[in-house]
Amino acid sequence: MQNARLPRIRSGARHLATVCALLGLAALPNACATATKLGDGRPYPEASAQLPETYATLMRIGDASRAANELPAAVRLYRRANSLDPNKIAPLLRLGETLNAMQAFNEAATAYRHALKIDPKNAEALLGLGNVFVSLDQLGHARDYLARAQIAAPQDARVFSSEGVVLDMKGDHDAAQARYRAGLAFAPDDPSLINNLALSLALSGRYDAAIAELRPLALGPQATPRVRQNLALIYGLAGRLDEAARLGRVDLDDSSVQNNLAYYGELRALANSTRSAAVGASPAASVSATPAPTPAMPADTQTAH
Repeated sequence: MQNARLPRIRSGARHLATVCALLGLAALPNACATATKLGDGRPYPEASAQLPETYATLMRIGDASRAANELPAAVRLYRRANSLDPNKIAPLLRLGETLNAMQAFNEAATAYRHALKIDPKNAEALLGLGNVFVSLDQLGHARDYLARAQIAAPQDARVFSSEGVVLDMKGDHDAAQARYRAGLAFAPDDPSLINNLALSLALSGRYDAAIAELRPLALGPQATPRVRQNLALIYGLAGRLDEAARLGRVDLDDSSVQNNLAYYGELRALANSTRSAAVGASPAASVSATPAPTPAMPADTQTAH
């Protein structure tokens, strides 16, 4: 589901200027001068022109940029760090993750492939490349890399979650649910696994079971807007529109809630196989759906499911 992002309250420029101070970069005027320009609409300066030529500092500022959602700046910084030390895998992994978040999937795949040249068994690179192929709907390639990630990190909840996503996208919901449950045996409180299991149950028409899985997470103290609206989606698929609307209004305005209710009605009218293709879990987001109209979603500070 493509997110309708809410306006940002605080400018990235002010946030990154603060980050520079916290990182002890007050003595590096060029770096902080660059940071004060981020997010104000002007072109980003080239990292090589204004940033200090040290790998560690570039990585620290890159991480700060990514945390502030200044993703183009983070990409420049990670690329510069990689050029300073091509044998280190960390810039390539973070570059791949950042490009994937920007939906620059082909560039992300290139970064992960370079990382795998350094370490062919690196679980983060294998998982990242698998997730890129999920986003590109190249499910055969995705399964290959996720299987290798499973060997490299046999108890990583993220791998189980992504493997389940592939199976859900292929319409094999029973097998997908088995993968999510296998992951929950290692990480019983993992929100991504719980979320995706609930969505998979809903896609297979088991709405009561889906609600029972997701409701404690969506109404608990660690709930995010994304998870709450996933529960609203399941209520909507189940035809429980009053509950879907009530939960939707926790995070969305009335117009967005009404749009979502209409969308849920369209989904309910679809055949099961078509509905499964229209709504599916994604490793990089709670829900992804392509048909129009796209349901509104609140901005969420977490990239997890």
